[in-house]
Amino acid sequence: MAIVLGLIIYGGLVAGLSTHLAMLPQWLQAVVYLILGVAWLLPLKPLLVWMNR
Repeated sequence: MAIVLGLIIYGGLVAGLSTHLAMLPQWLQAVVYLILGVAWLLPLKPLLVWMNR
């Protein structure tokens, strides 16, 4: 449940930034979305490691 809730909150935050990100050049948008696409994993990594034990 924590992972799902965390992803919903994170997705909402990224979606809220999308209007600001739309004004950036496309290459910079790609870099930002690549970083944001991986960044959700960092705070959830301890939970995922705990679940795999």
